[in-house]
Amino acid sequence: MQLTEEQKKYKAPHFWIMLEKEFKDDRDKLVSSVCKYDSASGKLNYCGTICLQMQEEVTLKPTAEFFSMILYNSDPNSKVYLRRFLNPLIVTKVSPSDDIEGMNNFDIFIIQEGAKTSDEVIIDYDKFIVQKINEIQVTCRPKSEMDDRVFQLAVDRTQGIRHLKHKIK
Repeated sequence: MQLTEEQKKYKAPHFWIMLEKEFKDDRDKLVSSVCKYDSASGKLNYCGTICLQMQEEVTLKPTAEFFSMILYNSDPNSKVYLRRFLNPLIVTKVSPSDDIEGMNNFDIFIIQEGAKTSDEVIIDYDKFIVQKINEIQVTCRPKSEMDDRVFQLAVDRTQGIRHLKHKIK
C-alpha cells in the first residue's frame, strides 16, 4: 500500500509540486490553473497558472482586474467557471457580482469562449462536467451467440432507456 502512495507522489506533475512548495506557507495566496474548454471537442487546453491574493480566508472577490487577467488572450465576453475538487459544488460560474467562497488550492478556472460559427452548438462547461461525472460505460451485445458484434456506449446516468435506444440505432 505504501509503495502505491509513493508511486502516485512520484508521478505527480512537477509544476504542482513546485507551486505547492512555493506558496504553501502563504495562507493568503491561492494557486490555480487556467484552462480553455472547447465545447465542440469536449477538451480542455491548459493556458497557465495564477497565484491569487485572497482578501478573506478562501473567499475570492472577482474584480475587473481579475477578469482581464483570467481572460488574457481570450474573448472578453467568454464565460468563466471554477472547477472545484475538494468541494461538493462541482463547478461554479464566476461572475463579477458574486463572491466565490470555499476555494481550494488547485481548483481550476475554465474559460469558455462563444461559438466560432453561427451553426455551432455550445454546451456550457457546467452542464458538460456534470454529465461526464454521471457518465457510465454500457457494453451492448446481441442476444444471439452467433453474432459477435459488441459495442460500447457512454451514457449519462440521468438519461432514460429512450435515449439509449436512440443511440443504438
